[in-house]
Amino acid sequence: MANKSNIVQKIVYIAHPIAGDLERNLERIRVIVKMVNHIYTDIVPFVPYYADVVSLDDNDPGDRARGIANSREIFLRGVIDEVWLFGDEVSPGMRAETELAKELGIPVFSTVGDERPAVEFFHERGSGIPKRMISMRINEIFRGGVLTDDEIMSIINDEQ
Repeated sequence: MANKSNIVQKIVYIAHPIAGDLERNLERIRVIVKMVNHIYTDIVPFVPYYADVVSLDDNDPGDRARGIANSREIFLRGVIDEVWLFGDEVSPGMRAETELAKELGIPVFSTVGDERPAVEFFHERGSGIPKRMISMRINEIFRGGVLTDDEIMSIINDEQ
């Protein structure tokens, strides 16, 4: 059994737009979390708002306020080491998360508006993990899955 005091994992808050095509956005978040879990042994991908999105009604002002308050509380507790932004654009919710992170001194990194493939982003954030290894891990993640190679590359390159 490993000595827990020697294990240092970074908690990374994964931010992604939710509004619009809810099911597509939830699937993309699931894929991003899966990729982070399989590529990095030293990072815990953290998506606390996922539970609120699937259980609260975003169209109900009370539910929406509760979800926002839940996320804010997690930031204020100091458990987040970094924020990574994904998606086609920075949504109003992501903008608020980014502003709060910066106020709290939490580093923010973004793939939004970045023309480079996500493999480049993962390589830069991954403590020197070779790009080829990241590409291989991404392929392994989806081998035998329900996504085609083109769909996988679209998700990885955020071209959808």
